Amino acid sequence: MGRFDKAPDIAEDMLRAYFCTRDWEGAAGYFCSRTDMIRMSGNVSFYDQKSMKEIFRIGIEDMPPCSITDMDLRLTREWEDSCLVTGSCCVVMDEPGTRFFQCILRITLFFVLDSEGNLKIFHQHVSVPSDPLGEEERKGRIEYEQMKDDLEEKTAQIEMIARTAAGGLKGSLDDPYYTYFYVNHELCQMLGYTYEEFMEMSGGTAVGAVYPPDLPKALNECRICFEKGPEYRAEYRIRKKDGSLLWVLDTGRKVTNARGQTIINSIITDISDMKEAYNQLKIEQERYEIVAELSDETIFEYDIREDSLQMFYPSSTPGKRHTDRFDQFGKTWEILFRIHPDDAEEVRNRGMAALQQSGAEKFDTVEYRILLEQGGFIWKRAVFRGVHDTEGKIAKIVGKVKDINEEKRILFQSQRDVLTGAYNRMYLELSIREYLKRKMDGVVGVCILVDIDYFKIINDYHGHLTGDQVLMDLVGMMYATCRCTDIISRIGGDEFVIFMKDIFDLDIVKEKLDWLLCEMKKYGAEKRISVPLTFSAGIVTAKKKRDTFSSLYRKADIALYHAKAEGRERYILYQKGMEYPQKP
Repeated sequence: MGRFDKAPDIAEDMLRAYFCTRDWEGAAGYFCSRTDMIRMSGNVSFYDQKSMKEIFRIGIEDMPPCSITDMDLRLTREWEDSCLVTGSCCVVMDEPGTRFFQCILRITLFFVLDSEGNLKIFHQHVSVPSDPLGEEERKGRIEYEQMKDDLEEKTAQIEMIARTAAGGLKGSLDDPYYTYFYVNHELCQMLGYTYEEFMEMSGGTAVGAVYPPDLPKALNECRICFEKGPEYRAEYRIRKKDGSLLWVLDTGRKVTNARGQTIINSIITDISDMKEAYNQLKIEQERYEIVAELSDETIFEYDIREDSLQMFYPSSTPGKRHTDRFDQFGKTWEILFRIHPDDAEEVRNRGMAALQQSGAEKFDTVEYRILLEQGGFIWKRAVFRGVHDTEGKIAKIVGKVKDINEEKRILFQSQRDVLTGAYNRMYLELSIREYLKRKMDGVVGVCILVDIDYFKIINDYHGHLTGDQVLMDLVGMMYATCRCTDIISRIGGDEFVIFMKDIFDLDIVKEKLDWLLCEMKKYGAEKRISVPLTFSAGIVTAKKKRDTFSSLYRKADIALYHAKAEGRERYILYQKGMEYPQKP
């Protein structure tokens, strides 16, 4: 067993001590004497054992009893005397008899070996994840809206017909032919006949009035109904005087008249328009299927009242029928579609927002990951909107789902440095610009320009492969000490920029750079690099919204030059009025 293999178990024991057994002293015992960036509750940070223990104690007193489920912690990186554990878990806070809150936590733990060889936590970050929404997708919107409008129009026609349809009345004997003893004027008029013409056409019987191809089915429907009771219903066609066929609904009831005879009183309703509307609905549903089959998108429709989801899959979807229906969808959607735990809350929030839409209907978009049975995940994008009923209430949510895994891969490559995996300069500039637009008062952004000392000598004496490995491992060390919100970027050669958001105390930045310098020295000694492996850095704060990447970079570069001029292996904070040092 490797010396870091127990790190995930130690991490789990610490979390359960804090959240489950509420043993704050026990939880604190898993940390080394000089600890860094702890976030257990309330988004509080602290950097030493004393303040950590006090906040642990207060946090546990204020927090209700908790339990932990879905613990997933993994050893993701190892160094000579340190390692990185990452993962997630679900924390459920309980009150007596009531479970009232739960959330998914994303966890990052950096372990180091103490002087006795024991694993201790040096750095920890616990956060509630949230992914940004993608841009609203508009492709195909006109076609899709038209399709839904057609469906809604046909549905409205059916409802109107069902409420207002009038028909004819008839009475017949309970004999094999259902001989008429009464037919009203409206029935004859509906079919274009006079009374005499209708009786001649039908032979005076209900059986004679039915369009012959429909007769066997109509008689069978009546037989089945009469076996269950006195009432019946049947649908069939009648030939009108002009030669066309009219769909009718024939409903009635057997009764006994005053003479003791069994007779059947019936109503004939014209349902031709209803049949046509249903046929149009069927055609529209087939259009759903065709659109899905001819594209790479899955179309879906969620019926809120029935809590059912219908999916129309593209033909390229392996292992799927062309359509699927899922009942009780609201209770099973996370399990059914294997939504990544980090994305489930965002998907739920966007769905709830769609249920509360009012006024103008608009599309919403959410991007999320689907867990694969063989491990890993794929990215999906759902574009959807609510459909209102006649009362203005949301009745359905309709939309489409697209596989964007390749799009995400291309986006990742466009934003990242190929060698190190750090962000590239273009992404850095865009991120700083966006951050400065929305920066809150009371905090600053910090731009750190890092340059490896004597890197050319490393390349010349040890080769470019070693130099490349040094760059990659340096980025790994930067990620280990920085927060997930910080941006690490390679802007060229051996130059990197670390941009830290929302910093309220520059001592935080200095402690991280001190740690990074120490780790680099140890790394260089372990790898037997011929020169001390260190870096020089220039630091500048971004306090004003009018600051730009160019101005920040220039000031950080000036401070970096001063760090080089003063002997390297150090960092210097830019001061107002500072200029590039004079060359000797």
